Amino acid sequence: MSYLIIGGSKSGKSLYAQNLAKKLEEKDGKLYYIATMTPFDEEDRKRIENHIKEREGYGFITIEKSTNIGDLKDTVKSNDVVLIDCITSLLCSEMFSKESKDLKEKDWAKYISKGVIEILEICSNTIVVSDYIFSEAKRFDEFTDEFRKELASINIELAKVCNKVIECNFSNITYHK
Repeated sequence: MSYLIIGGSKSGKSLYAQNLAKKLEEKDGKLYYIATMTPFDEEDRKRIENHIKEREGYGFITIEKSTNIGDLKDTVKSNDVVLIDCITSLLCSEMFSKESKDLKEKDWAKYISKGVIEILEICSNTIVVSDYIFSEAKRFDEFTDEFRKELASINIELAKVCNKVIECNFSNITYHK
């Protein structure tokens, strides 16, 4: 089963995803946590520390993978449970990484979606976490607008292929699919 969990910052989506992953864990499979955030400042480092503390005791094998998510298709197996947290950080890392400089802006959504979908097709249970950053009424600079468009495109592609789409809003769960 594949799940897309979307919510705002600090909405409880990561904790919900971790609990779901633990419930889905198979006896002979591995439980992977794919951490996609590249820390850019102290706030990011604190957020990562909090996520690590939240995961204690779950039995996750953590893989730090902030770019080229599709490379993991050779690591995961069909009976593994994979939690990718989160698409927003992955997109940010891709857009700012030195390795991704050769990708054109219009290719980020396609590139990331393709990599994630390859993992979805391999693993019987995959959970993907993403952010909802689309309700602001104010205008943003061109780069921020491009980021939001790319994230929206990724979310749309993943929502099409995932079996379940779940919205997390202050730990209130809404099932859309």
